[in-house]
Amino acid sequence: IIWSLFELLPFDGFLSEQAEQSEAKESDSRNGLIGLLYFKLVAVQLFHKWRCRDTIGCTLKAFFRSELNREIVITSNDCKEHISSAGYDIVAFVCGSFSVQVARGYDENLLFDFISDTEELDRRFFSGTIQSSGSLGRLLVPSLLKRQSFDTLRAVLKLQQKWFDKDHVCDVIRSFVVDRMSSDVSSIYGREAAAVGLACMKVIGPLFPELRDVFEHQHRLFDAKNFASDTMNISNDVI
Repeated sequence: IIWSLFELLPFDGFLSEQAEQSEAKESDSRNGLIGLLYFKLVAVQLFHKWRCRDTIGCTLKAFFRSELNREIVITSNDCKEHISSAGYDIVAFVCGSFSVQVARGYDENLLFDFISDTEELDRRFFSGTIQSSGSLGRLLVPSLLKRQSFDTLRAVLKLQQKWFDKDHVCDVIRSFVVDRMSSDVSSIYGREAAAVGLACMKVIGPLFPELRDVFEHQHRLFDAKNFASDTMNISNDVI
């Protein structure tokens, strides 16, 4: 049904410069209405493809349920404003769903599908600003780290460098590793947390030579605490 509706819409007509410069208000209003409908159809397709939970955010629900008053003139610029207001939430939803699906099992095809869909959405509606703004990095890095999807994070960092602000990514990864490596190794939970930090350093570390000193320092501290806890029965708090 969605593809049948797609075929009824003019391809990218509402985004063309000719439409934007048109002096005919009726034509511009029609392009604006078509633009919003087209965007909603694409978004619905993305939700259907990437959904891994039953609900979406209240803001997006309101966006999809909103009805346009045909008595009001909606210009192409109005259309872009409406799309822009919902754009971040839609990208956040897709990123979150991608992270959840990856955590269930790494699949290279899933990664390439995600990259392709994100690039296509950005090209059609946002003129590349999503990929260049750093938003994708701010959404993906914490989410993939939280789920310990280090191989996927490494792959996307290498494939899509333009998505990421390197300084920001460094700060997030540093904080993640230091937090895990600071755990009490005398407890099972602490050892598991430290193991996660060690795995992150092993997989992600080579991509960030600027973090080498930090990682080496954390590794030495871990070895010292581990040795003290295992062989001398010294509490982690004393160390």
